Amino acid sequence: MGGATKVPFHGPVAAPDGGLFFSDIPASTTYKLEPNGTIAVWREQTGGANGLFLARDGRLLAAEGAGRRIVAVTPDRRVTPLATQFNGQPLRAPNDLIADGRGGVYFTDPMPRPAPEVAPKEPGNVHYLTAQGEVLLVDGQLRRPTGLTLSLDETILYVGDTEGEFVSAFD
Repeated sequence: MGGATKVPFHGPVAAPDGGLFFSDIPASTTYKLEPNGTIAVWREQTGGANGLFLARDGRLLAAEGAGRRIVAVTPDRRVTPLATQFNGQPLRAPNDLIADGRGGVYFTDPMPRPAPEVAPKEPGNVHYLTAQGEVLLVDGQLRRPTGLTLSLDETILYVGDTEGEFVSAFD
């Protein structure tokens, strides 16, 4: 099989050209797998970007855990912060996100782990960033919300909890 290099990638998202964007959280780098199979650095110093989502307008949205923000990156790689706080407090460690058809973005904001295998003592948050830039709380009770997605008709938000055994569904 050959000597493939193991890369800790996260948040893969397809590009319109047939490529694939993905995050290397420890290296704080976003890569792009080109359609021809080559891998190139697309963005460095990403603030530990994890979850990615390619918006209809071509911006790559990213949840920056270490940067404690949600950002939009234009195709020419200009970075614009979209959310940095909720109720006057900095975001904790944004993990994943998904945009909806109304121009808003759902994102998870769990508490950081005190140690690699130790669960946080406080529950995390699930937020909604409106198209107007307001950050709303969807839920603050899940132990450690991370991955999320929307139903095809966008009427149900599904959220995974890495410290629990269930996937939560919100109307």
